[in-house]
Amino acid sequence: MGRHLAMAAIAMGVFLGPPIPPAASQDAEKSGRWSAWTGITGGLDYVYAYVGTGAFLIGNADTGGLIARLSTGGGGYRTADDHQNYVVQYDASLLLGYRAEFDGPTLAILAGGDVSRHDNRDPDATPRGTEWGAKGLIEAYVPVGSAFYLAGYGTYSTAFDTFSADTKLAYRLTETFALGPEAGAVGSVGFAQARAGLATSWKLDDRTELAGAAGAGWDLDDSDLGFYGLLNLYTEF
Repeated sequence: MGRHLAMAAIAMGVFLGPPIPPAASQDAEKSGRWSAWTGITGGLDYVYAYVGTGAFLIGNADTGGLIARLSTGGGGYRTADDHQNYVVQYDASLLLGYRAEFDGPTLAILAGGDVSRHDNRDPDATPRGTEWGAKGLIEAYVPVGSAFYLAGYGTYSTAFDTFSADTKLAYRLTETFALGPEAGAVGSVGFAQARAGLATSWKLDDRTELAGAAGAGWDLDDSDLGFYGLLNLYTEF
């Protein structure tokens, strides 16, 4: 369970790094051209931290436009196979794409390259070593009435065939705090995992949001059960 859960959570950390902020991004007077985010995800057998930045090359957060994103992260996880060793992992990606604003809904589509490295001492392990890949990402935000919203993303990289997807339905309990269920799936070479949990978002101001999530993950190969937690800080300026 440790290796599978760790890999799933690390994939989540890498791809959850540059989200469309579900509570803060749709309010008035954004007009920012830069964004930045950082976060950490972890569990009993893993920890992973990440940081990233994005910029509108054309346009801004009000109008949408051409965007570029750079993100990187690192951490480690303990394998659950017979060798039981600790693996250090590093990742980085550079994506270019377009973010469209539809007077409420938001859609972003990006593509580019990434690199992933797993320092695993087991010569027969997968994933292991360094792989460069092509990566695509799509994410969307849709308000549902005045109190609910849907937010989701999906991504795939040819580096170790890594994929991740997540969707959440959140309810705005107040103007600054939202809460709701989330569900998704993650995987790479040799494993796939489904997950479900509870996600929150708290607007610190009009441009900054602190988001969190926690829940359970189910390995689709051997039905092992694990848990995950995540904190993410996002800001536009």
